[in-house]
Amino acid sequence: MKILTFIAIVTICTALALIAGIFGAAHLILDQNLEMSETETMSEDFTLVRHGLRAQLDDLTLLCTDYATWDDTYAFVQSPHEAYLRSNLVPETFCLSHLDTILIFDAEGALLYGAAYDRPNRSLVPADPALLTYLRAHGISPAVASSGEVTTGLVPLPQGPMMVSAAPVLRSSGEGPAQGTLVFGRDLAGGEAARIRDITGLDITFFLPGDPAALAGIAGTDLPNGENTPVIVRSPDGATISGVARITDIAGEPALFARLDTPRDGYFRNRDIISALVAVIVAVCAGFGLLLIGTIYFTVIRRFEDISRTVTAIRKDQDFSHRLPPGKTDEMMMLSTSVNDLLSFLEEYIAEKERAKQILEESREKYCQLFQTATDAITIIRRGQFSDCNQRALEMLGWQKEEMVLHSPLDISPEFQPDGRRSAEAWQEYYDRACRHDSPRFEWRTLRQDGTYVDTEVTLTRFDLASAPYLLAIARDITGRKEEERLKAEAFARIEENLEQFAILNDEIRNPLQVIQAVIEMHAGDEKEIVLEQVRRIDRLVDDLDAGYIESEKVRDFLKKHYHFGKKE
Repeated sequence: MKILTFIAIVTICTALALIAGIFGAAHLILDQNLEMSETETMSEDFTLVRHGLRAQLDDLTLLCTDYATWDDTYAFVQSPHEAYLRSNLVPETFCLSHLDTILIFDAEGALLYGAAYDRPNRSLVPADPALLTYLRAHGISPAVASSGEVTTGLVPLPQGPMMVSAAPVLRSSGEGPAQGTLVFGRDLAGGEAARIRDITGLDITFFLPGDPAALAGIAGTDLPNGENTPVIVRSPDGATISGVARITDIAGEPALFARLDTPRDGYFRNRDIISALVAVIVAVCAGFGLLLIGTIYFTVIRRFEDISRTVTAIRKDQDFSHRLPPGKTDEMMMLSTSVNDLLSFLEEYIAEKERAKQILEESREKYCQLFQTATDAITIIRRGQFSDCNQRALEMLGWQKEEMVLHSPLDISPEFQPDGRRSAEAWQEYYDRACRHDSPRFEWRTLRQDGTYVDTEVTLTRFDLASAPYLLAIARDITGRKEEERLKAEAFARIEENLEQFAILNDEIRNPLQVIQAVIEMHAGDEKEIVLEQVRRIDRLVDDLDAGYIESEKVRDFLKKHYHFGKKE
């Protein structure tokens, strides 16, 4: 793999890891924060809905209290009469006050007046029996009249919940005792729900308990168990966030469910922001990666390529005198210096190698010349057999080289050596000594190819090569020397014999001369002096011969002592 590709992969992986880390952190942190913010916002919205509902209830309570604390209403409860009804409880009163139901009870809870407003027909109709049943069942009217406290809340009805406010009937001064209970009611499903939406600005929807639409799309969710703890979930597609809150009635029982479905626009806007951020990071990483790769290429990779091309050219041309220019960075300068040092070393090494090669070639030529032109026979023995030999060995033994390397030294030796030893026994001894680096020198008789003998003086030396140990055998032909020694020995033997005979001859000459001299001296005559002179002359000659004999003895003794000539074997 190229280093630029490796750097690109590392850069891309680093960028992807950075983007994945940022994206994961953003989703892990921001998504949680966004969801928490959505949940808090939804809870605040439901709080606002409750406040809006409470505002409407407070408005209804204020209106109900205003009518209940009035002398005319107080008088009507004490003595019901049509005049009060015709002047105060007419359809216009219902319409202008946004009332759907007005009920008046006496102190014991008996209904004195009850009417409902039919908005489509703008007329009054009898009050809803379900409302009356609920109020009687929970004792609302007697409780309010006896306590003097206003009671406000929701009343669940089959057609929908109704906002109800029950106030004790008092004098205009607010004094009692309470003579009864005035009840005002507004249908929540009518204009009150719209007013709550207008007040809160939320698209709130109210559902009766048990209505499956209340939890539609919120599968597997339990109903909210408290008014202040709404259930907030997100749709399966994540497009909306939904909340359902329970609203209790005037008796504290579930009256309806309020549901709010809100598009998750803020969440998706934040998601878009995150995506845009990731896109920016991707663009920045891509730009930075390209810049990094470009910088690395022009400052490092390109320099490596130049070095590679230069080294390739040097290797191709085998010219190690070239040098790399210094790099622009410290690392490249170190690399260039190292490569230049290596080139210098290679240049010196190759030059030294060439010199060594030349010296080796010269040594080899000298060895070949010495080996081939040596006056002594030289053979190389490996594992007991000839492996090479020079020309002198072939001439001395009369073999061809191809035949010579097929034999061992014992193959061209007689069974016995001149000293009487078996050749195999003697050769094994010399061979073992040579293998122990002893370099023995010995005389050896060898057979020529024509069957004649040649006496040699052999020096056996071991040398080791990487392939195996070898023995170098240098054999000098001493046949002529042996013959010369034989002739010298015979000559000195003859000389010694002649000297011995000469000594005997001296004795044999002197004895007759003494006899002749004695006879001449006994018989004097004219020839006496002449004969005596001749005797004396012969005696001097014998003396001269004795002196020569003595000198010959000295020469003989010298030769015997220093050259061993004349000694009998």
